[in-house]
Amino acid sequence: MVCRSKDRHTIVGEMTMNERVKIISRDGLQFVELPIGMTLAEGEWTARRQGAGVVLEPVAPRMSVPSLLALLATLEPLEEGIPDFVDLPPEEPDFAWPEPIAGR
Repeated sequence: MVCRSKDRHTIVGEMTMNERVKIISRDGLQFVELPIGMTLAEGEWTARRQGAGVVLEPVAPRMSVPSLLALLATLEPLEEGIPDFVDLPPEEPDFAWPEPIAGR
């Protein structure tokens, strides 16, 4: 859903509706009264600014550990292995101060 305050133009999915909505402020929070045909599903949403408007997008539900493991069990093993590598020790840090710039 995209709400632009300048033209009061709202896009919901593929359907476009022009409806005036009311923004109510209470205790430092703001609420939007949506018309009946524009109600949103309950749950978690993200909000971000886009120009003078605000864009609300539903957050995809997180996958549970058991469902992730079930999904991973359906995948084929990878053909290639992990390549060998040489684990070199870290280089000594250089703590020397840089030379001052001439003329300063």
